[in-house]
Amino acid sequence: MLSLTALPIAAIVSLPNAAKAASFQNLYVFGDSLSDVGNVFRDTNGLIPPPALPASGGGLSAGYANGRFSNGPVWVEYLAKDLGLSLDTRNDFAYGGATTGTENGLNPLLNQFGFPSTLPGLQQQIATFQGQNPTPDQDALYILWAGANDYLNPNLTDPQGTVQSAIFNLGTAVTKLAAGGAKNFLIANLPDLGKLPLTREDPVRSQGLSFLSSTHNTALAQTLGVLPSTLGVNIIPFDVNALVNDAIANPSRFGFTNVTEQCLPATPLFPGAPSPSTPCDPVKDAPNFLFWDPLHPTTKGHEVLGEYAYSVLKSKSIPESSPVVGLLALGTFLGTGAALRRKKILKQPVTNRMQSEEVAVGVE
Repeated sequence: MLSLTALPIAAIVSLPNAAKAASFQNLYVFGDSLSDVGNVFRDTNGLIPPPALPASGGGLSAGYANGRFSNGPVWVEYLAKDLGLSLDTRNDFAYGGATTGTENGLNPLLNQFGFPSTLPGLQQQIATFQGQNPTPDQDALYILWAGANDYLNPNLTDPQGTVQSAIFNLGTAVTKLAAGGAKNFLIANLPDLGKLPLTREDPVRSQGLSFLSSTHNTALAQTLGVLPSTLGVNIIPFDVNALVNDAIANPSRFGFTNVTEQCLPATPLFPGAPSPSTPCDPVKDAPNFLFWDPLHPTTKGHEVLGEYAYSVLKSKSIPESSPVVGLLALGTFLGTGAALRRKKILKQPVTNRMQSEEVAVGVE
């Protein structure tokens, strides 16, 4: 009997009825620190996220890599590579700290230190893209992942209203892009924000954020179910929540040994970050950790996300009449670990990244 959880995604998509993956000419990315490939770093003159600096004993101190909120590439870079594309950083409009609206959680922190920063939220990112691309590329994939910073705000006073506004903002972003001609969207939901190293130790906050994450994801799924017929677009949901929950419940399946603590010691960005119970060498041990800092994944965590996004896109390229669809659905959602074996990711020592931008104001 064929074991679906043991069947690599490569074997599934090579079956006779499988079609080739959709051919995208470009990727355009919108969101927060999880997809930022250096925008905040550039606009703050290298202040955020703080880079690794030469250490007194030689080598480098622990820090963030190449302007990413992680210790290496982020998930959209891994996804682009899998798709045979090279991600043009000019097409990545994501900014750390961005909310789904017009606010950016990093601005108050920067302004506190006299830095006149006006980092954008998601809506400004869309406006900037439209200004540069009056006729969006119909052969491109448009990626949206935002919402965490709407809920991580420690001054949140209207949770229900925040969910409503976040979903409205995401729908508005898709509508604006579609109005210009964008056709293909990959839209991610939220991981359980109550399971982050920053939030999990406070039971009240953890439970509240878990509830908000679930409520957001339910409302987002309902909205994404309506938009394709309303706007005439193709929307591919990216279930990050299920993937991260699977990694936390079954860390060895993904090659992790620690999925509850961050590897990176305290930095100016997260000055109060506790050290992990098991010391973590930021160079040697990071591939064993899901989280690089209290909010963001390691680059290995990002690679897992990128591989999973690629498997989702591959599954959507198969005709619905094909019996392979059922295999892909099960292989992707029940046997995520097996799906990722296509590049032996479970055993590869890669780096992690699922981080956030600012512990002081609680943003990603």
